[in-house]
Amino acid sequence: MPTSSLNGRLRKTFFFLLLAPLAIVALSSSNTGCRSSEYTSLADLLQRHPSNRLENWQGLLTERKGAKGLPDDFIQPAGTLPLQYGIAMNELDGFEPPETAEPEPEKLEVVRKNLGLALRSQPELERFLSLRVAGIYLVRNLGSSGLTGFIYDRNGVARAGFILMDWDRVQMSAEDMINLREKTIIQQGSKLPSYWGYRLTCGNAPCPGSIDGLTYLLFHESAHVASEVYGTLPGLFLSDQEQYEQLKKGMPDFFANYWKDLHTTRTEFHFRKALKFYGNEPYFSREEHARAVKLAFDRGFPGLYSVQDCWEFMAEVTAYSMLNRTLEFHSDADFRFVFSARSQAGLRGFIAELKGKMAQDQGISLD
Repeated sequence: MPTSSLNGRLRKTFFFLLLAPLAIVALSSSNTGCRSSEYTSLADLLQRHPSNRLENWQGLLTERKGAKGLPDDFIQPAGTLPLQYGIAMNELDGFEPPETAEPEPEKLEVVRKNLGLALRSQPELERFLSLRVAGIYLVRNLGSSGLTGFIYDRNGVARAGFILMDWDRVQMSAEDMINLREKTIIQQGSKLPSYWGYRLTCGNAPCPGSIDGLTYLLFHESAHVASEVYGTLPGLFLSDQEQYEQLKKGMPDFFANYWKDLHTTRTEFHFRKALKFYGNEPYFSREEHARAVKLAFDRGFPGLYSVQDCWEFMAEVTAYSMLNRTLEFHSDADFRFVFSARSQAGLRGFIAELKGKMAQDQGISLD
């Protein structure tokens, strides 16, 4: 879906999209790797795969409409339906298939407890997850930290979603997960010193605790599901070419401060086309990377991952807002750049509107 570069042919960390209208994008084994797929494009997969069909999830989602809170098994090892989606996505992109994770019960309980803690300050999000997200499904060898799936009705309207997460990644801290991703675009990234990288702080005040990888991923991926269900950004993923061109013309007020359209920043970054996370040819030297991060921060972007396209920008600013953390980048032991989501013009209004939709959400209809 709209955040991976077709020319780059690369796997993204959290959300796998294509920079083109889905109905006309085609990927084949000749340009994605050695594995072949029964699907001719991502649009073809989303239209035909059983995991993306509402009738296969409706019973689960409608049962929750009267429930309070999330079910105990909201996070669980991936069953057949979500696992097959991950396998199909990896095949489409030429990657090895993921496998169901089988966590030790005590470790799984820790992750479920972390989920509960993350949602204490986000009652609107908990309601949204209960009504619109089938579950978080754990796998290994995902090829990324997380992967979002959408659930469409027979008219091609997104009604809900589900999330796959890599079990080994969700046990990391959020900072370690973010920095692991960032090092893939830096030459000799594995040799960077321990003080280098992004930090989640509370400004000059002590933070009440650290942020785990699951919480960061949860907020980021939930924003992607909400964006498609609520039509937050123009250009829905199953739109045909004509619809897509019409939908993408108008940018919501907050996003228009930073984006001309879904793929074009208001002010250009000369390095954007070189941002190939998890690729094999890192573009930046350490010094070039630091300058690029400072430029992104100065222009209101929370790190280089958010510069790629408007979908990732939306998910990142939502995540950092919900985390209520300041994002810092430490290029040297005694030097840092700071990004505060609270200081971004219009962001508070966008988050309030998003949470308002979640709070008033009635879930999917029985028909």
